[in-house]
Amino acid sequence: MHLEIPEDYGIVNMVSIDPGSNTCGMAVYELDTSTRTINSIMAFTIHVEKLNDNSGLHLDLATDRFVKILKLCNVIKNIIESTNARIVVSEAPFFNRLMPMAYGSLLEIVSSINRTVHETGNEIIFTSYAPQQVKMSLSAAGIKGKDVIKEKLMEVPEVYSKIVGDYDLLDEHSIDAIAVGYTFLVQRCGKKVWK
Repeated sequence: MHLEIPEDYGIVNMVSIDPGSNTCGMAVYELDTSTRTINSIMAFTIHVEKLNDNSGLHLDLATDRFVKILKLCNVIKNIIESTNARIVVSEAPFFNRLMPMAYGSLLEIVSSINRTVHETGNEIIFTSYAPQQVKMSLSAAGIKGKDVIKEKLMEVPEVYSKIVGDYDLLDEHSIDAIAVGYTFLVQRCGKKVWK
């Protein structure tokens, strides 16, 4: 399976993810491969604690983190199926020496998402990008600050103009998910290819 977006394939949906065990940013891109147009981007954040636990697992038999990951993966599977997504992109786990325990948790979450994607359908493309790659795609490498990604996305009209809803109401998780999807498009097709 290749990671290219086929030309003239028609409408393709892509789900991009900013993973987390408590909050998970999601963006659903609708792409027209015939015209290389981003038709729309819906972004939102999943608050894992608020999800119903339909796992049937007794809490004595499973850790809280395991149940959270199951709940999150069930929602991601439902989103992939309901949007008929052909591409799923996630931010990759990264090691932060100030928070070394977070790496293991993120690795477990991204691995579980990868497994969920492949269980959902073997024709679905899955890949991930390190946070540094996401920042580089937005020409934000080395720039620090809480709102850097949000500000840089506003400078990309082919993305910013296609976001459904009020951009100012989106939190950092949904903003990061939009950036992860944009990174896929830049990495696979180059900048200024999509409109």
